[in-house]
Amino acid sequence: MKCATLSCGGSRRPWSGVSALEYRDVGMFPIPILTRDVPKYKITPHTDTKWKGITVQFYLPPDDTTNDIGTIFHDKLADGSMPKVKKMPFSPNSGYAFAVGSDSWHSADPVGPHVKTRDSILHTYFVDQGLLRIMRNRGRRVGNFITNEVRGLGRG
Repeated sequence: MKCATLSCGGSRRPWSGVSALEYRDVGMFPIPILTRDVPKYKITPHTDTKWKGITVQFYLPPDDTTNDIGTIFHDKLADGSMPKVKKMPFSPNSGYAFAVGSDSWHSADPVGPHVKTRDSILHTYFVDQGLLRIMRNRGRRVGNFITNEVRGLGRG
């Protein structure tokens, strides 16, 4: 089965075998966010929301001294267990990207006290199909801009 939307065949993801030209019809809206995680931050295994189509994260550490705090990818087995498959090194000029789906399980271990901050750029491509999603995605971009400006005023 071939389709060019993210909601074909009862699934949120295109089936394999779809050509690159067919993907151009899938509306996406990119929203970049500069993130800063601090000691004790953690996130348990999860898949991203159906509103997201692609998740990209660029790591921004100053050196390799904190390469142990990268994102972890998991398998979900039939018994419900979620073994770690790959831990990305939190190293300069590195990162990862994945198509969001029901099998894109990932997490982050608690950031330890040896880390001052875990800085990165989270660049998310939101599914941009239908008026509701288009309005939501544009509103999110405006909201991020306003939040950033307010924070800037507080520092100035």
